[in-house]
Amino acid sequence: MSALAAARLSDYLCRRMARLRTAPSVAPASGSLFWADLQTEKYPMNWLPPALTAFVAVLTATVGYFITNRLKTLEVRRATYASALLAVETYWRMPYRIRRRADSGPETRGALGERISDAERDLDYYINLMDLDVDDVAARYRALALETRARGTAMRAQAWCMPPADRDDAMPFPERYPDDDRSALEHRDNLHKCKTAMRRRLRLLALR
Repeated sequence: MSALAAARLSDYLCRRMARLRTAPSVAPASGSLFWADLQTEKYPMNWLPPALTAFVAVLTATVGYFITNRLKTLEVRRATYASALLAVETYWRMPYRIRRRADSGPETRGALGERISDAERDLDYYINLMDLDVDDVAARYRALALETRARGTAMRAQAWCMPPADRDDAMPFPERYPDDDRSALEHRDNLHKCKTAMRRRLRLLALR
């Protein structure tokens, strides 16, 4: 409401209160004359359409700003979650890299050792990153990452004990990691729970 309209409304209310104090206590024959009086030539309502237009414009801009920023936040969060899951998958698949090593020379062991160190570092990074948010995603990811690390250490030890794949026909091998169905099922279950928690955080109208 503009200052001029506010002044007019205040003046009108003062005059109405003065009239009510001097008028006899008889109920008016018709309804309230408030809006009828305001729409007279003395008190026009030409301020109402601009005010409504300004209100709708501000509301539209606010909603648009919220949606745009929310979409940007979700895009960054989606990329972070994908990288975190990739770190888990890289660590989980490391025994297969070891099993398919070309030889048992020191250079090959050094290269694979460097890859394992990088995978360990990435896993630690995303565990700490997720822990910055105290929510269900952090708890689910930590459970998944720690389970992956615990089983990954044992699976890598098994892979190192196998001969290198120094021939083409040695690339497809019968071993699988993990070698028991229960461990694989538990890993898939932890992965599913973690992804479900992440999907909840990626909703447009989620609380956080």
